[in-house]
Amino acid sequence: MSYERLTKRGGYSEKLDLSQELGYSHIYQRLSELEDKIESKELKWQRKARFKVGEEVFYVRSTPTGEHEIVRVPVKKVYIGETVISYGLEVGRCGWVCMIRDSSKNLCATAQEAQERLAEIKRRKEEIGNV
Repeated sequence: MSYERLTKRGGYSEKLDLSQELGYSHIYQRLSELEDKIESKELKWQRKARFKVGEEVFYVRSTPTGEHEIVRVPVKKVYIGETVISYGLEVGRCGWVCMIRDSSKNLCATAQEAQERLAEIKRRKEEIGNV
């Protein structure tokens, strides 16, 4: 979805016909101010990571045989970029750290959530196999 202004530049004035606009004058004024800041890049979105360094998470990973398993691993790094949040997880026996995006459905906060994800993966594999 692309960004598109909802208000006219310059904010609210008594001459403005609000019958064609959304909301009341104070809401309109505030929205106009926010949109001006967004467009001038004065307003920065703050991203918040779901997990912290040292926190243990459940990662549903694929094995070399093509199966999936749940591993409980600590978060080693958190990278908050302009468009993405990633986590460095130590998932290999050799201490390998792999980066997993926050948007990954395979990164879970609880064992229950990971079990549900694993069941979903198995269900989808069966569906594909039956096609």
